[in-house]
Amino acid sequence: MRRRGSRRALSDPSYPGRVPVLVYTLLRLVLVAAAWGALVLAGMSPWLAAVGAVVIGALLSYLLLRGPRDGAALWLQRRDEERARRRRDEQQRSAAERDAEAEDAVLDAAAEDRGTPGSTDRSTDRSTDRSTDRSTAGRADATPPVS
Repeated sequence: MRRRGSRRALSDPSYPGRVPVLVYTLLRLVLVAAAWGALVLAGMSPWLAAVGAVVIGALLSYLLLRGPRDGAALWLQRRDEERARRRRDEQQRSAAERDAEAEDAVLDAAAEDRGTPGSTDRSTDRSTDRSTDRSTAGRADATPPVS
C-alpha cells in the first residue's frame, strides 16, 4: 500500500510530482503573510494591513517569483496541449468508430437482403409491404399498410 508522501509514489509515472502552480501559489501566500505581519508590527490595523499586504504581496511576487511563475505557466501550457491532443485523438477515434458502425450497418443490410443464414430475414416483409404499396398507389381511399 502506497502512502501519498512516500518515495515510491514519486517514482510512479502516473504521479504528477511537484505541481509548479501549487508551489507558486504557496510562495505568493508566504509573501502576503510576511507583508501582513510586517505591516501589523509597524502599527497598522489588521484590516488595513490585509489590504496593503495583498498589494505588496502581488508586487513582490511579480518581482521575486519570476522563475516559479514561468514554470507554472509552462506546466499549464503543456497540460493544456496534452489535453487538446487527447481530445483530438478521441475525436478521431470516435469518427473511425462511427465509420465502422456505418459500414457494419450497410453490410448487415446487404446480408439481410440476400437472406444470408444467421441474419434476420426481413426481405419477405419488405416485398409484402412494397406490393401493398404498389397496389394502393394512386388511390385516394387507400389506407397505409399496417405493420
